[in-house]
Amino acid sequence: MRRGCRLTSGCTLASQAYRCLSLAPDWTKQHPASKLYRPTQAEILSYIESMADHPLIKVKLGTRYLEHRNCGGDGEAPIYEVRCGGGMKFRCRAVVLATGTNTMTSGLPHLPVSPSDVSDVAVFHSSDFTKMSATFHNARKRYLIGAGKAAVEILQGLNPHDENFVWGHRGHPNFALRGESAGLFQFLSRPQSKKWMDNSRRGAEQFAQQNFELMRHMAEGPNAWGINVGKPSVADPAWRAGVESTDNILHARRFLPCQVILDDLVVEGGVLTLICKDGPRIQVQPGDAVCFATGQRNNTVAQYLLEADKVMADRGVIPALPYSAVHPVAGAYTACLAHSYLNGLAGPYNDGFLRAVRETVEEHRSNPEQGGWPVAISFPSAVMVRLAPLILDRAKAHAFDYTECYHWYGKWFGKDLSPEDHFREMGV
Repeated sequence: MRRGCRLTSGCTLASQAYRCLSLAPDWTKQHPASKLYRPTQAEILSYIESMADHPLIKVKLGTRYLEHRNCGGDGEAPIYEVRCGGGMKFRCRAVVLATGTNTMTSGLPHLPVSPSDVSDVAVFHSSDFTKMSATFHNARKRYLIGAGKAAVEILQGLNPHDENFVWGHRGHPNFALRGESAGLFQFLSRPQSKKWMDNSRRGAEQFAQQNFELMRHMAEGPNAWGINVGKPSVADPAWRAGVESTDNILHARRFLPCQVILDDLVVEGGVLTLICKDGPRIQVQPGDAVCFATGQRNNTVAQYLLEADKVMADRGVIPALPYSAVHPVAGAYTACLAHSYLNGLAGPYNDGFLRAVRETVEEHRSNPEQGGWPVAISFPSAVMVRLAPLILDRAKAHAFDYTECYHWYGKWFGKDLSPEDHFREMGV
């Protein structure tokens, strides 16, 4: 992104939880917790790269996972062989399958049409915007397709008075409003009240059942946490676009006169046509450029999530289920399971937990929608309600979600933590 992708989540409630437990990010050592500093894209990348030098992490590149199989040991302590591309094999006591936990925010860039099918038009994904910026700006006419976070970020560098710009999308999603109030740190650095935790639980229960009316109310009603660019709204669940600042949304609203609401896109005879909801058809002409800010898709993940009970039927095979809205913290939940299993502890990895996984997955299979955005919201909510409290103790965290524990802004801030000690302190 032109302006850099700053790390935030849930109105900045969880930004300090984006970290490896045993390696505190540099920005937490350079800025006080009270500043609520949001790291830049470059700082995040540097932090991720530093993990390759971590003494507890071994990185193997070019190792495409193919399969794993039980090759010995007893039923309670099997030995697995993991086979990767290029003939590489590993043996281990446990396998964590972290192939992506969300169908809609992980995987490969999603393009609704194939660029090669469109003649004499620059068609590209927003992830290539920096590389294609000159082509886009020099085009005869410029089209931006999509209304999510990537689209709003790209709009920050465009001219709302450009008569040769068209913004096409199916409707506006809701963003979580980036927390910037003076009293936010005081809220984050204190234990959550029982009333707050109860309200969070009730909301997650509604989302788990794919009842998204409350989600829309949270984003659009009185005292809303959310914000959107305009109308019409995208179909439920509308709150799907991440976190944005008020300033960025206000700038995006200046482009509302340029918007067209799309019903479909078709390519015929090398010509891309935008079919609008109110009837008009717009043909993209030679010399134009089209940027698709249409996110990512991981088409294998929805089925993977809904078969998690089958995966975990093998002792020591642990899928990285989305135990939290924040993926690194989902990793902490998963690591806690692996830690208790490998050390033979009377911890969360037990028959009761595996039974709860089966029940949660089976219940979720009955939901009306089992793909796309509904499952991307509802399944993690079900996991948060039913499984997360079996791993880390909400009473000890004083928060509904472990990402919101006030210790992230206190005794854990800027500290390299021992996972073993941490799980002992926070585990059930």
